Order: sequence, then structure tokens, then C-alpha cells
Amino acid sequence: MKKIISLVVIALVLVVASCSKEKLYTKDLTGTWHVYKFLFRNVDETAQWLAANPLYTITFTSDGKFVEKNNGTVHATVINGVTYADTTYASSKAGTYSFSNHYVNLILTDSTYVLMDTVLVPTLINRTYTIFDLSGSNVQLDTDTTQFYLAKNGVH
Repeated sequence: MKKIISLVVIALVLVVASCSKEKLYTKDLTGTWHVYKFLFRNVDETAQWLAANPLYTITFTSDGKFVEKNNGTVHATVINGVTYADTTYASSKAGTYSFSNHYVNLILTDSTYVLMDTVLVPTLINRTYTIFDLSGSNVQLDTDTTQFYLAKNGVH
């Protein structure tokens, strides 16, 4: 009987610790973030990434949702001696986020439309990142080929 009680207590402690970690990660992730450093295949491509995505932000809410925004301007381009004016663009993506693999991975889920035959079909997309160094103001999100270093807006 004592062994059963001990096992139940251990199981409860693990559940509580797991919930606490989820709350901690969700709390630390909540807020609006921007990219301050970007590596592609371990090569610093920050300047190029920021030039292409000058006003990129991602906002995480405590209820497991996120919104990515990318508003910016494509600067004047010269093609065969003809200058084309700046183009302003805005894009936004919304979805949900969750953690997996004992909070090592962050999964962003959103939808896009895929053309099948002649019909656009809504399709869920999952993007998985490995989380490194999640603190209150910085996080590193990695894939096999990319490393995003993010800071909460107003920090870094």
C-alpha cells in the first residue's frame, strides 16, 4: 500500500511540475517579438533577412494563439534602366501554438490555401522549432537550417 501511495505522489508531482513548466513557457513566450539575428546554415544572414522582412513581428498570447505580421516596403528597383517605385506590402498570419517533446519544441499551426485541380483548399501547416534559451526577453528558435534570435519588442 505504501508503494502505491508513493507512486501516486510521484505521479502528482510530475503532473504539477509539467503544468508549471507549461505555464512558465507560455508566460515567457507571451508578448510581441522581433528578429534581431538570423542564421541560415550557420551563416549570418541577418542583414538580408531584415532587408526582406523589415517590420516582422510575431505575437504570442497566453491562450495559445499567435499572429505574425510582416509590413514593409520593397525599395525602388532598377530593371533595364527603368526605375520602379517603392511597393508597400502587408501580410498577416494567425494560428495556434503548442509545445511538444517536454517543451523542447514549439509548434506553430496556421492555415494556407493549396490549389488542388482548380479549387483552393484550406490546409493546416505545422512549423516546428527547437527552443533554446527561452527567457523573459529573448528566445532562439531553430530548425534544421535556420536559427532565429528573437527579442521582445522594446528589448535588445
